[in-house]
Amino acid sequence: MTTMAGERAALTLSRLSSESLREATGRGWEEWLEALDGAGAADWSHKEIVACLEREHPEVSSGWWRQSITVGYEQARGKRAVDETPGAGFQVGVQRTVAATATATWELIPWNRLRMTWQPEGWPAPATLQLKLLVSGAGKTAIHAQLEKLPDTDARDAMRTHWRAALERIATGRSLTS
Repeated sequence: MTTMAGERAALTLSRLSSESLREATGRGWEEWLEALDGAGAADWSHKEIVACLEREHPEVSSGWWRQSITVGYEQARGKRAVDETPGAGFQVGVQRTVAATATATWELIPWNRLRMTWQPEGWPAPATLQLKLLVSGAGKTAIHAQLEKLPDTDARDAMRTHWRAALERIATGRSLTS
């Protein structure tokens, strides 16, 4: 594995520990990567890898685990970037819990539940933004910003930075429009 590929694989696979994977499926990441490489998965589609896991590895009884192994494999082997979704570009989610009720938090955001599409200059297609509030108890509210159909990793990183700053403004009692 090249250094860049090794770093990419380590980042990707760190999102789900090898120990958790082994506990659930009987194999850790290195064993799954080796098994899928040996089966020829490098040339398969996402659906073909999931089907192989379902057919050949009954120890992976959950669809969630099959999907997690497949996505981890694709990312570790450079077939899919982190936060890339099949057919929908890139997505990123940012969340921040604030010490305020949902009603008070919505007063800082000049809209009710929001889902919109927009296309910044230079983007080949519109992206989707969804803001929602989740009551997290004890007078606190989690604000979740989800962005989908981002064109690439640069846009994903820029939007993550932008929305973290926006949610920080809200958390400190400042309006998004101020």
